[in-house]
Amino acid sequence: MASPTALETRWQLYRLLSEPVRLRLLALAAEEELALGELSELLEESQPNVSRHAAPLRQAGLLAERRHGTRTFVRLAEDALADPVVQDAVAAGRQLCERDGSLSRVASVVREREARTREFFAEPRGAADSVELVAELPAYLFALRVLIDERELAVDAGTGDGRLLDVLAPLFRRVVAIDRSEAQLTRARRRVARHGYDNVTLVRGELDDEAVLTAVAPGADLVIAARVLHHAPRPRATLRALA
Repeated sequence: MASPTALETRWQLYRLLSEPVRLRLLALAAEEELALGELSELLEESQPNVSRHAAPLRQAGLLAERRHGTRTFVRLAEDALADPVVQDAVAAGRQLCERDGSLSRVASVVREREARTREFFAEPRGAADSVELVAELPAYLFALRVLIDERELAVDAGTGDGRLLDVLAPLFRRVVAIDRSEAQLTRARRRVARHGYDNVTLVRGELDDEAVLTAVAPGADLVIAARVLHHAPRPRATLRALA
């Protein structure tokens, strides 16, 4: 027989999962990592109400949380589905989300987020932003260079205006600079031409695009992703692509 403590814990879990909005929230968080504001839009609930429902789910270990600036993203915790009760709850929530159409809208919500990110990086960054980004990197790379046995290829993921190329190009035989913004690559191209970096290749695309993978084959000795992860809509997928 289960102990009284175990029974009480199960009862608390059943009570936690008794509200349909929490079932829907879990199902959406299982589908995609989403900001609370995005969940508010999908669930058609106020953001404070979404936060109120998400808090006990997070405290119970069913949701994982990630902060990005002023925004909070949540996703289903990795081991949450090990519990059959949670499996049933997510399945029930998925049915509710399919019925109300919120599940089918997740992809468009993520696309809108990615579009805003592309617009952000397409805009020219001020001098202060660029200086803040790379002010200490030359010193770090200089200190770390003794640990980098091979200096055949460096990859600058999300190169922007190419400011880091001033550091990487002299240290490596070959540098591949990647950005998905043509406007930013145009600025980087001017920098490359101005400094005569004939060992730098500029590639437009996502990190897992075929053109990018071809350019960095057979693999890099150093990958820098300054600010890329901070703005990535799917940090885990970005890390996998960087690897």
